[in-house]
Amino acid sequence: MLFDVYHVQMGEGNVIARFREHHATVGHVHTAGVPGRRDLDSDQELNYSAIFRAIAATEYDGWIGHELTPRADPVACLASTFELTRAALEPDT
Repeated sequence: MLFDVYHVQMGEGNVIARFREHHATVGHVHTAGVPGRRDLDSDQELNYSAIFRAIAATEYDGWIGHELTPRADPVACLASTFELTRAALEPDT
């Protein structure tokens, strides 16, 4: 099952609780900033560091895909998104 963080937030919110409730059936996670499917940064309403830590705590081992539209340089956006994800999922590195 796909867990689309953007659509969960837009539809019902409570992203972390919803992921914890359904993680056993999730095989792919999609991310994007809310609003606007933009960068995963401080200009949007979701705390992706907390979301990624909650995902890691469930021992989820599926895919995470970043389905977003960068505000500016796409390579810089992808690099910062990757780093945010890596830091949350592998905090000891």
